[in-house]
Amino acid sequence: MEANTTDDAASCEVLVVGAGPTGLLAAEELVRRGVTVRLIERSTERSTQSRALVVGARTLEVLDDLGLAEEAVRRGRILHRIDVHPGHDDVVPLELDGIDSPFPFALSLPQPEMVDLLESAAVKRGAVVEHGTELVACRQDADGVTAELRMPDGSGQQVRADWLIACDGAHSDVRRAAGVTADHRDLHRAFLLADVAADWDLPQDRLHPWLSGHGILVLLPLPETGCWRVIADIPAGGDAPEPDEDMLARLLAERTPLPHPEHAVSRVDWLSRFEVRESLAGHYRQGRILLAGDAAHTHSPVGGQGMNVGLQDAHNLAWKLALVTHGQAGARLLDSYEQERRPVADRVLHATARATKVATLHAPAARTLRHQVLRLISRADPVRHRLALGVTELFVDYEHSPQVDHDDHDHGSGAGRPGAGDLSPDAFVHDGTGFTTLRHCLRGSDHALLVLLGYEDDEETITDVTHAAQEAVGDFGVVLAVSRTLDRGDPGRSLLGDRHGACHRAFGASGPGLCLIRPDRFIAHRSRGWDMAGVRERLAALSR
Repeated sequence: MEANTTDDAASCEVLVVGAGPTGLLAAEELVRRGVTVRLIERSTERSTQSRALVVGARTLEVLDDLGLAEEAVRRGRILHRIDVHPGHDDVVPLELDGIDSPFPFALSLPQPEMVDLLESAAVKRGAVVEHGTELVACRQDADGVTAELRMPDGSGQQVRADWLIACDGAHSDVRRAAGVTADHRDLHRAFLLADVAADWDLPQDRLHPWLSGHGILVLLPLPETGCWRVIADIPAGGDAPEPDEDMLARLLAERTPLPHPEHAVSRVDWLSRFEVRESLAGHYRQGRILLAGDAAHTHSPVGGQGMNVGLQDAHNLAWKLALVTHGQAGARLLDSYEQERRPVADRVLHATARATKVATLHAPAARTLRHQVLRLISRADPVRHRLALGVTELFVDYEHSPQVDHDDHDHGSGAGRPGAGDLSPDAFVHDGTGFTTLRHCLRGSDHALLVLLGYEDDEETITDVTHAAQEAVGDFGVVLAVSRTLDRGDPGRSLLGDRHGACHRAFGASGPGLCLIRPDRFIAHRSRGWDMAGVRERLAALSR
């Protein structure tokens, strides 16, 4: 891909290629942070089919930061647990409602609904989705990217952007144009995907995987009552038969104890085939081109992680790119995007590959061993809890990132846990008008410095500390002071009441301390006491 630069090229700060969930969230966040964005999408119409369906708790927390979680939950169906069926009659439950999150569940929400939700939010922010606009060539230099577009009427247009985010899918043209290679692994597995209406006597607040001698079959409830997504492994390869309704009926009859499909399935709305090929890009950044979502990684559908990882990519990248675009941070900050997010995708890729292989075992001895392991897991609460964290993507931390202070994890700060690199916890506080949650106080903010006042009640001391905190943060964000001596907060002073200590306990704080929270809600710095030197150093590092 190459294009010639012209003096009359249109310009923007960021060109986002691909208006799927990842591209839409990136555009919405960038526009919200004052960045000029062009968002182009080759397709002229939205797809009504969806491979992606499950939204994890961590992704719901991201949507909550955008003010969209409540609407997402309204549109979707809450899933409280996973009922694994090693045989027709046995059940191994994996509870999700015990996880530490404001959203202790998974959500069934088809990708078209997610696209509609995010596009509406982006448009409200002022973004324009240019459907039918295709990137046909691009070239980057030290100062930006020149892209050649094909417009909906067939005419050509050049655009000059400071940065380009490739969200154009697994077969990304931008990735190839940037010269980024991807490690592709074929799992030699294929899956049937179908959306059906059926009268099955199954709880619709959970996933139902059956692991039989014939293979795996998963029933996942869709938001519409009585409708289900069916996922089942089928023969792979070019000579394998294409799935049809007869194959669907046979798989349901062979692998589940449900009533015969001829009597239970009233409608088949969609039927498709999916070959499992996993990939991971060698780099997420090549100069001024950045990869996100499926352009950077693709996964097996087992576990339902793909869309979630892409949305979290966009959330991680957008605030960093906004700081760089506004001149508040150096371009090296963008290197931390790959350093933080690529290991997450690599971990998910290996986990879903293992899960896919285990779920599709056919050898009798291997299936017997799998059944025994599942029975052991059903009795081991720590193991089940860890699996639940994996499903809901709450396992992510950035403790090895250059954008967090590492001495916190060596307990050098003495500040307690969670430490730098961990996700900031939530807690109830009083903001002066009533009880609310810390996450809502932080919603939409840039960096936030949480000043834990403990039982300090001297007005002069509190004033001096909060003033010093505001000077340390400067233009990077806001300061929130939390006091254990107050029933009520003081909104004029960004002072939150924590009389019952919920917030201090959530941060493991027995006394005064500081916690610098990044825009993506991960902790960048923690320290005991109110010395602002570490905060200033951490924020100064953004510009280096």
